[in-house]
Amino acid sequence: MGLYCSHTGKPLKKRRRTGEAFAWSDEGLLYSLNAYPLSYEEDYFLADYERTYGRSYEEDEANLRLLARRRLHHLKPLTNERPGSLLEIGCAAGFFLDEARTSGFDVTGIEISAWGCNLARKKGLRVLHSSFIEPTLEGEALVQKERFDVVA
Repeated sequence: MGLYCSHTGKPLKKRRRTGEAFAWSDEGLLYSLNAYPLSYEEDYFLADYERTYGRSYEEDEANLRLLARRRLHHLKPLTNERPGSLLEIGCAAGFFLDEARTSGFDVTGIEISAWGCNLARKKGLRVLHSSFIEPTLEGEALVQKERFDVVA
């Protein structure tokens, strides 16, 4: 069975030196052949995240918030020190959104996971339960009608 680039549809070439674990496209994209698709429902934030990072998503909150503050620090010069509106695509439990709100942004999130969406909403965050690629009617209306200064 042939392997094809998900971006171009062209055949991939297996890397000989690294065995069967990787393949590359003519454009230079490297694909892991051991990768598996993720479902961003509750199992991802509980079992898959812990298996990958050694702790649960919720146990990693302090680290995720630290990373969020670092991202926001880099955004400051781009916003002329005046936070505006911010949309985060894939906001999970809302740690980045919550930090952005604390920094003065007017925040909105889109999250495909019902579990993550509910946790973010419990923090008082405006989060739509929708895919960004295949949005719900509410998600479609948000993207078509609203404008954001920052998209993360």
